[in-house]
Amino acid sequence: MTVFTIGKVVEKYNIPPYTLRYYETEGILVSSRNSQNRRIYTEDDLKWLEVVIVLKKAGFPLKKIREYADLYHPNELNPDVLKLLKQQQLVLEDSQKKIAQQQKELQDKIAFLEKSDFHLRQCQEKTHLE
Repeated sequence: MTVFTIGKVVEKYNIPPYTLRYYETEGILVSSRNSQNRRIYTEDDLKWLEVVIVLKKAGFPLKKIREYADLYHPNELNPDVLKLLKQQQLVLEDSQKKIAQQQKELQDKIAFLEKSDFHLRQCQEKTHLE
């Protein structure tokens, strides 16, 4: 069985060691200890960590990830897991809609201000010429 030290995991996934320790404290990730009492991770632990990284990037709060951890089994799809993922997908879709609306409002405001500034400069130029 291949095991990885915390240093190797940090290097492989480019995440700080305190993140791994925090995940352990929160019950999201579990490590074993070697004979020198140093953290070691198995390939299954790393597969789970990859899932955690994807869930974090998808906006899952740690509380939800912990729920997911309790339901997660590497070789079995739990319907509750699928439900959690679909719920988060809806949350992300809603966020995308809100962001798109905010971007449009911002673009409209920029266009208005640029047009106003253009007209202001034209008026100033006319006044300057008179």
